[in-house]
Amino acid sequence: MLLDPQDYVRGNACEILHYMRSHRSCDAFVRLMANDPDPLVRYRAAVALGSLGGTEHVPAMLTAANKETEFDHEGVSIADSIRSSIQLINERVSGPSDN
Repeated sequence: MLLDPQDYVRGNACEILHYMRSHRSCDAFVRLMANDPDPLVRYRAAVALGSLGGTEHVPAMLTAANKETEFDHEGVSIADSIRSSIQLINERVSGPSDN
């Protein structure tokens, strides 16, 4: 489903695998976040990574955030969504900051 030619199928697959807590899908989420032609698919992959990804995914996420120029379905910058997901990963690993 993550390789389906229809963007709505790929996007829904990201959401389903996210809710199923499919950690095995993280590498595929990284590829979709970095390369999918559809902004909503990239957004959904980034959100899934925020919940399921690990520090090994952060370098690719930073690269994707730095090249991302589009917005999600609600007008939020996908780059900002990726950065928020990176923050979630870092907090999960080191604990929340005391700010």
